[in-house]
Amino acid sequence: EETVSALKSAASELTREIKLHELDMKKMALGVQSAEAELLYYDEIGEETHKNISAFRDEIESLRSSLVNETKVRKNREEYEALAKMASDRPSSRKTKRKIEEIEAKMGEIRKDTDKVQKKLDVKEKQFLLLVQSVADLKNGLDEDKEREQVEKNLNQDA
Repeated sequence: EETVSALKSAASELTREIKLHELDMKKMALGVQSAEAELLYYDEIGEETHKNISAFRDEIESLRSSLVNETKVRKNREEYEALAKMASDRPSSRKTKRKIEEIEAKMGEIRKDTDKVQKKLDVKEKQFLLLVQSVADLKNGLDEDKEREQVEKNLNQDA
């Protein structure tokens, strides 16, 4: 009878171990499913982020191009106005030189303004990329917290 009792006890212990093993296998399967879903989610977010970055880069390039064109138009307009006035008035050489110096000063200011705008655009692009990275990092942290809470909740329910 002691042997039968020991065998029953061993069978009960083995059954318990098998159930625990099955529970661990289920937990691992759920973990795999969760990881796969998370990978798909992050792939989608990554793809969307890359699209957004590409769109912003295109917009920045368009703005740069527009800035160059507007600068050229402004420069051409100023040069045309200066030449037209010079041709109609036939001012003295001194006035002409003074006018040329003023125009060159304005062109220098425009170049400085263009450089400032370009630097601002570069900073905004870097800030945006940093923002996107920060959002992704925050999202990852939140997802890890949610996953940790879910695992703790599952462990508490199992216990």
